[in-house]
Amino acid sequence: MKAMDREEPFQSPEHEKAWLLRVTANACKDVLKSPWRTRVCALDQCAAAAAPETEPEGEVLSAVNELPELYRTVLYLYYYEGYQAREIAEILGVPAATVHTRLARGREKLKTVLGGFSYGASV
Repeated sequence: MKAMDREEPFQSPEHEKAWLLRVTANACKDVLKSPWRTRVCALDQCAAAAAPETEPEGEVLSAVNELPELYRTVLYLYYYEGYQAREIAEILGVPAATVHTRLARGREKLKTVLGGFSYGASV
């Protein structure tokens, strides 16, 4: 297409050949650095890739289950069921501020159970 769009004539057949090789090499480079190439997967390659196995009982969920029921319930409803704090308050019949407090305390207990980094600790 680029050769047909070219308005000026080639000086010689060697010049035409060299021009075509250079234009083709540049077009290949453009395709290789294209963001489209990094986002697209060939159908045969994607079909051959196995889906990652998901564990319903992961390390975090088992750690949540080890927490006292007070914190376990709000953490499970919030993170695993997707309820908002206001909705959890309605379900449990407690004020929304209580749910926020239980979430914060539950996260702290979960952090200690999982051995997470504490912001107040020195490294």
